[in-house]
Amino acid sequence: ASLKSSLVLLLGLCSQAFSQDSCNMASIVIGHGELPGEEFIQYTDKYVGMNKVFSRTYRCEVTYESGAYGKKTWSGPYTSSLESAKKDREHILKTIEGIDKRIDTANKTRPPTPGVTLTPMSPRRPVSPSISPRATS
Repeated sequence: ASLKSSLVLLLGLCSQAFSQDSCNMASIVIGHGELPGEEFIQYTDKYVGMNKVFSRTYRCEVTYESGAYGKKTWSGPYTSSLESAKKDREHILKTIEGIDKRIDTANKTRPPTPGVTLTPMSPRRPVSPSISPRATS
């Protein structure tokens, strides 16, 4: 109910703040962030003035440790289906788990080479995405 009332208020503000032409052509992001209760799922709420439609899109975004390269972020495609974003999340988490297993196997089975000290390869671990400076403004 609160989202609906916020959207109705935004529609009124849009029609007052812009001329008819600019409001009809605008696509305004009215909310975005991590979906509560769903790890690694981001949402974006938009108002498309030309169609006078409010829409919510979802995307899986996983940030993980990548050894010497620091943190890396994998982002899935934007979709209107929460189920599709969840499938993307499961797919990337399985991929990261497989990478960890291959790295562990490589670290255990690499033969020692005389005169060369090999450091173990760094495993990939998913971490919560950090809040970007743009998201706080």
